[in-house]
Amino acid sequence: MELAFSLRRKEIVEGQPMLRKGNETYEKSKKGLDVTREIKMEILDKTAQAIFEIKSYPEKDELEFVASSLVLKYPCLKEPGSITGYEGWKTSIKYKLGNFRSKLRRAGCNEVDISQEFCRITSKDLLESFRGSLDIYVPRLLRLYRARKGAFGQKMEDVLDALDEKTSDILTHRKTAALRGLPIFVRDDTSKFFLQCSASDTEEQVIRDATVAILSVHEDDDALNAVNVAVVLEGAIILQDLPDLCTAFAYLFGLLYTMNIDYPKEMFYTFEAVQCIFFDLGSRCSQHIRSLRTKLQL
Repeated sequence: MELAFSLRRKEIVEGQPMLRKGNETYEKSKKGLDVTREIKMEILDKTAQAIFEIKSYPEKDELEFVASSLVLKYPCLKEPGSITGYEGWKTSIKYKLGNFRSKLRRAGCNEVDISQEFCRITSKDLLESFRGSLDIYVPRLLRLYRARKGAFGQKMEDVLDALDEKTSDILTHRKTAALRGLPIFVRDDTSKFFLQCSASDTEEQVIRDATVAILSVHEDDDALNAVNVAVVLEGAIILQDLPDLCTAFAYLFGLLYTMNIDYPKEMFYTFEAVQCIFFDLGSRCSQHIRSLRTKLQL
């Protein structure tokens, strides 16, 4: 468990005089510290920051580990009347992390931050690795799509027909078609992922219920060419004015991977394919994606 291991090597809450004094009092009288709102907020801020530096979306058992470690080190913080002594702390830490993530969404992030963090974690250049893999796999993916398009119905026909209609910037359009066709090929659902609107539409209405998505904004009289491509996370635009869908896809994957955010279940196999095939990250993948990787190696 990465979070637990990392936090064992650092102070969850830096040793403070009030906590040391509270522990001394607790040892003598078993009387807990009078936790004022200011004290609680300071403890939660430092705890959440320590967690967030390691993992933005910790699991339930990891939150339990943090809360239990807090009261184990500082028994003066044990909650009277609580079976575990830390249930309230666990809930408060969870909500504090939610606040941290909300601040991130409001403040936004940038491409450099995502690329640097991705490189720090994986030792791979986010855009170069993705573009290099596209150069290798796009021709193979398109051959697969055309060879089996009858098995995937009208959606795959539409992707390939749109590509065949292009007469300029063919390489970019081939990459776009490969990425739009990938979830169709692996039987994912793109209805809540590839979002579109015209420049005169209100973007907030389109992305309001989107958890993880890519938004393409088109001129009112041109539905084929996007004037803006944006990355959407939890109903908010995180990145915008990206040059194309391929770049947006790379940054979205990098954001999910570095922040340890679960892939949306409707697009799970697509992101697993990007992770395991395009970036060669992780030693395990589903049989579904292993089969795709085999087909792409033929």
